[in-house]
Amino acid sequence: MPDESQMVEETFEPEKQYVVKDLETLKVISDTTRIRILEMLVEKARTVKELARALDLTPTKLYYHINLLEEHGLIRVVGTRIVSGIIEKQYRTLAYSIDIDRSLLALGTEGSDAALDKMLSVIFDATREDMRDALKEGLMELGEQDPKKRKSLVFRTVTKLTPEQARNFQERLLDVIKEFSTINDDLKGNEPEDCRIYGLTVAFFPSVRLDAGRSAEQTSNG
Repeated sequence: MPDESQMVEETFEPEKQYVVKDLETLKVISDTTRIRILEMLVEKARTVKELARALDLTPTKLYYHINLLEEHGLIRVVGTRIVSGIIEKQYRTLAYSIDIDRSLLALGTEGSDAALDKMLSVIFDATREDMRDALKEGLMELGEQDPKKRKSLVFRTVTKLTPEQARNFQERLLDVIKEFSTINDDLKGNEPEDCRIYGLTVAFFPSVRLDAGRSAEQTSNG
């Protein structure tokens, strides 16, 4: 019988990708707290108490979110131990990345507008909250003028492209995203001490914005 404080873990490796195929699950991952939980459980398995400390929340407040994520198959129990007679569970995400079934977003389908709003919320609300936290912790400084000292980029630009140019650019952009996502795959668990998590948010799309006078307009800071 294991010691009361000993964690009994199962060997578990998250899947490469999980595809959300229903609106209810999409709603579950649209909450910023649940997004942060998923991001933390991608890195390694954690207990509710460990998550609560990292998120500066009480364990009681987290159980609701944990139960929803587990109910919808987004996280699973990978370890247990008994603490003061109570079973403490260790959780891990089901997959390293989460994608959304594009059929949920097809125009004219039932719930497509709600699905689009939820998808945008998942992406941009999480980015906003993450950036706010990074600014508060001094990890990024938007006022830095020296490009060599910048630790972040915040950038928006519009320009005119032919359909072929747009396709070619999108392919190159996808290659960069893939490189970013897999750059340290061979070092998992053995990353250098100065390694830290970086966020990347990308949106590339045909714009309805009318700009008769200029072919490109941009604002940037970073």
